Amino acid sequence: MRFSIIAAITCVCMLVFLACAPAIEQGRGEARLAQAYLEARRINDSGDATDRLDPWGQPYRVVTHDGNIIRVVSSGPNMVSPASGFDSDDIYSDMELPPHKLISAGKNRQWMFASSVSGGLWILLASVCYLWTRKAEGTEKKSQRTIDP
Repeated sequence: MRFSIIAAITCVCMLVFLACAPAIEQGRGEARLAQAYLEARRINDSGDATDRLDPWGQPYRVVTHDGNIIRVVSSGPNMVSPASGFDSDDIYSDMELPPHKLISAGKNRQWMFASSVSGGLWILLASVCYLWTRKAEGTEKKSQRTIDP
């Protein structure tokens, strides 16, 4: 009986963990952002401004000054970029903090939250189950002592 209770508690905690864990699509989005950022950096460093497409199928924009590449820009997931400047999802070669680093930090927090919640729930339910079975065993022993003189 204890094994089945522990198995049931574990299954419930796994479901809670999976519900709190990051979605698979977040990993795909992070990979696309990283690919676009690294490709923009490569184009900027090599000076090779050939027609390349970002992960969303849009060409990279190359900003030049006196024939030198200053910045390589990807329009990002929304595939739209203003005529001058950037919008919030644009990826460019000289970003101080790459976009995939922010997502990675958020995912790490989400993994820690999911692990903490499911682990804490498992400990709580296992403790309650343990105390409940100990109490049941104690009442059985008391009843046996009163029956047997």
